[in-house]
Amino acid sequence: MKKIGNFILSMIAIGTILYGCDDNKVILYHDNDTTNYTTNSGIRSIDYNAKIPGLNAQVVDYTLPNEYQHKSQLFPDSTLVMSWDAAGFKNANSFLKYFKQIQLLIRADNKEELSKHISFPLKNLASKKEFLENYDKIFDEAYRYEVLNQDPSFIFRNNFGALAGHDGQMWLKPKGGSFTIIAMNF
Repeated sequence: MKKIGNFILSMIAIGTILYGCDDNKVILYHDNDTTNYTTNSGIRSIDYNAKIPGLNAQVVDYTLPNEYQHKSQLFPDSTLVMSWDAAGFKNANSFLKYFKQIQLLIRADNKEELSKHISFPLKNLASKKEFLENYDKIFDEAYRYEVLNQDPSFIFRNNFGALAGHDGQMWLKPKGGSFTIIAMNF
């Protein structure tokens, strides 16, 4: 009986060790991914891997110039997209900040504020009233997933504008000193 008890305890211990180690990830830091910050004891560098621990969300450092502002970008799926300049976006970082605000409005289901960022009429939405009435139908689970999980580093862009979502859910374009949603495909 004691042997069975020891065996069970051993299996629990092994399972606990294996469970805790099932994601053997090694995080490598590039020299360019270190940030200096000031503490009371002076300047100290920290490692930065562009991820928020525990959230696995992409971090965009808006204080740095966008490396694709003036040149084309090759995505991991072999899609070549034009530079932000060629697509009509004179400041990629200001657009990315704007897009983050759009994502926050969608996440909060703030449809009234979101409607202020849409250039009506759209192909499939004639007015703000129609948008507000159909908000829940438009922003179903799949649509929300695509827009909210858009990696800012891989926003597709061309002469039409910038695309949010893998299947063309939302197109945005510069307008005046800001940006606007010009198409919503649902």
